[in-house]
Amino acid sequence: VIRSVGYYLLSITRTDTAIQVLNTLLNVVPGEPHTHIDIALAWFLWLRQHGRECKDSKTVGTRILHILQHLSTVVKRPWQSKWVDIEWPALVLLTWVTKWAEAQGIREPWSCTGLPRTLQVQHLLPMDLFLWCAWDTDHTAVDLCVLEPSEKEVSSSEPYSQHNNAVLTTDCLEGYGPMCYVCMKGEQGPYHVTCRHKTTHRDSSITGPTRAVILGVRNMGNFGIEDVTYRCIRLIPDQQKSGLITIPLLPAGGAGRPPAG
Repeated sequence: VIRSVGYYLLSITRTDTAIQVLNTLLNVVPGEPHTHIDIALAWFLWLRQHGRECKDSKTVGTRILHILQHLSTVVKRPWQSKWVDIEWPALVLLTWVTKWAEAQGIREPWSCTGLPRTLQVQHLLPMDLFLWCAWDTDHTAVDLCVLEPSEKEVSSSEPYSQHNNAVLTTDCLEGYGPMCYVCMKGEQGPYHVTCRHKTTHRDSSITGPTRAVILGVRNMGNFGIEDVTYRCIRLIPDQQKSGLITIPLLPAGGAGRPPAG
């Protein structure tokens, strides 16, 4: 319930309240890596929205340190075997956050993680399109599907795209995800993002059907034109696929927000 409410609040840009809600997960499920990822991502979205309102760089630096501590915990701590694939997505977020911090004038943010620099995935940034799909119910399997402009669909059954050299991370059979789509140099046009329900999809009497959350980052790491979108969508029971979002890749310097999927 807590995670579901937090995701919804983030999707309507109520980041202050979302942070308060998600912080309670530290007392409820501290042994889940997603608790730390959710809090870190909520704070980072807050900074992206309210960073200019901070009175000094020290405040921004304090928030960044808080974010990096949560994300580095995901990488350092041993977790249950079902979350063995969580490290790589966390490293992508860590690298993204540290690059953003450097762009704000914060020196050597990676040193705050306590992790070797060899774990930075700097070669990925900047990238044209990054998608992060997670969900709010445990023991639930969801398959992220991306229909590229070429009409090629990238999914767990076909995780590589020859057109874009894009890749989809390992399929998650339980836990809360995430599945990530990484597209370094994508062709121009619309990217239609959907998710496919699997047999373990649950409909909770308390929270209703599973919510899928999608973080879409266009021009990731190119902070002058980077565009970040966060959506939260109910998965419709008994429907094979649910549309999440459509994100257009535009010519260099193009503008515009992604339309609803």
